[in-house]
Amino acid sequence: MNLIPKSLFDQFEANDCMWNVAKPANNSAICNTLDFNVTNLIDGLNPYDLFRRSYGMGITQKKEIHRKLEATSVVGGETKTYRRGVSLE
Repeated sequence: MNLIPKSLFDQFEANDCMWNVAKPANNSAICNTLDFNVTNLIDGLNPYDLFRRSYGMGITQKKEIHRKLEATSVVGGETKTYRRGVSLE
């Protein structure tokens, strides 16, 4: 899987551009332009989306997941439905 076109990556390498998260790189103007182009391509990308098990879950699939998390218990003679586990929603 390539998030950056090979041609752009090749230009980055050909110009000896550096990319370092910990400290700003001392790059030439061409490297800064290439870095800007790469940043624009991946802007707004959630890296966790790359490794999700299920993509494009619609409402039907979400309801099915929620139903599996539901359980019932009798409290004071009354049946209560509750949700097991933790949800990030």
